[in-house]
Amino acid sequence: MRKPLDRKLPRFDQRGVIATELAIVLPFLLILFLSIVDLGMLIRNHQILENAAREGARYSSLPKNWVDPRNPPGSEDNIRQRIIDYCSESGITVDPAGITIDQNYSIAVGSRTFRASRIEVRYQETQLTPGTRLLVGDPVVITSEAIFRNLY
Repeated sequence: MRKPLDRKLPRFDQRGVIATELAIVLPFLLILFLSIVDLGMLIRNHQILENAAREGARYSSLPKNWVDPRNPPGSEDNIRQRIIDYCSESGITVDPAGITIDQNYSIAVGSRTFRASRIEVRYQETQLTPGTRLLVGDPVVITSEAIFRNLY
């Protein structure tokens, strides 16, 4: 009967390898994580702006908000303020100049044409991580639009 050979393989010192690998990979993982968080915040802000534009268009379509010289209570400033208030509840500060209101927008439904209120809200997002800036650029302009048929 033969005795198995008792070989000893050379053993390399592995101390510090994991720490070195972590030091190399950690910056990339952090940028990836922060980019995912930023992308989630961009999507959240876009959804809030969509809802604000929808609320503004709904509010603008009501008869009491028709902007007309014969209808003094109706004012674009009231509609803008409604949109700004909606956004500020969620922590977004919208510039009033970034809100476009068109109460004479035409929409076709079948063979008929109706007047509608079209609201466009533009918001400039500037707080991005370096990883997200590389992917989408800085600053990011988010645009939302909503159209409601006028009730007047």
